[in-house]
Amino acid sequence: MEANQIQLESYYCRKCHSEIETNNPICPQCGRKMQTQSQIKGLGKVLVILGIVISLGSGLFVLGALAILLFAKNSDKDIAMAFTALSLFGAALAAGITATIGGAWQAKHGRTSKKLVWIFFGLVFLIFILGRVFSFLKN
Repeated sequence: MEANQIQLESYYCRKCHSEIETNNPICPQCGRKMQTQSQIKGLGKVLVILGIVISLGSGLFVLGALAILLFAKNSDKDIAMAFTALSLFGAALAAGITATIGGAWQAKHGRTSKKLVWIFFGLVFLIFILGRVFSFLKN
């Protein structure tokens, strides 16, 4: 390879899904800034780590809370509130698992899976809804 020849990189546009080999990080079709596949794979690895941390934290809370519920004598309102909290952390656990799977997909393929992204956002929305129900039951 000659010293003055520019090496082209493979870029991926998340907006229009174009995959282009160029040295310009701006998509020629839609004008959005693109990322290299190595950048996307690196972000996927970070997403795997974050997903594992979220899953472990939520999973430990769910197991601990279930153990407390099984062996404690509580009123019906306390039990209902505890199960709402469990569903909140269960949804967080599911979001963490989805983030881990999505990150692994992204790290392997160099692009995101739109289906997994929508599942993740749906679970995050569910967490907010359950959190709202939890705060309503608490009062």
